[in-house]
Amino acid sequence: MHRCDVGGQFISYRKLRQWLIAVAHQIQQCLTLLQLLNCLSEIREDCQKYSKQYNWQHHQFLSQVWFQRWDILLQEQSQSTA
Repeated sequence: MHRCDVGGQFISYRKLRQWLIAVAHQIQQCLTLLQLLNCLSEIREDCQKYSKQYNWQHHQFLSQVWFQRWDILLQEQSQSTA
């Protein structure tokens, strides 16, 4: 995989997988809904900027992690206000 942002440097699929895991971890570390929304915004910008490197599986994986975290935070928030 080649990334134009680093002069067409070859990026291995192993490094891409490590990056996906790091982003998933970042999503899971969000403590508030606002942090999670900001994280989503950054991911969207990156996906748009590097659309050739992202495929539907990458998007699906990150979306699944993001929505799981959203559900957890929403549930925690509703329990704290109840």
